Amino acid sequence: MELKGNFTIWIQGNQYHQVNNYEYSDGSRVQLNFQGEFEQRILKLYSSSYSDFPAIAWDAGQETVCFRANKTEDNVLITFMETMTLLSENHRVRSTQAFLNGVFDSISFIEKMRLP
Repeated sequence: MELKGNFTIWIQGNQYHQVNNYEYSDGSRVQLNFQGEFEQRILKLYSSSYSDFPAIAWDAGQETVCFRANKTEDNVLITFMETMTLLSENHRVRSTQAFLNGVFDSISFIEKMRLP
């Protein structure tokens, strides 16, 4: 199933807001909302779309951002560990490792480009 996404991010002071809108090839749509706060160069996130979504993101240097998030779904703890490589202002590559109850499950790669 094909997935298309549109992402809106805005930052005011130390406050962070993000809205992800997804559309699947079957026509169904999902919107996810995230809020956060920058504390000592670390972004601490939560989501009103998930009841338990602690996450952090930090600049690892060398044009790389790291992200770690947890959520529980169907009594399974899912952990995502992600690296985002910033290739240019409008181009990045993400690799995400997923763990289920602490056991490696999968890895995915996503290339993102900002359209003019």
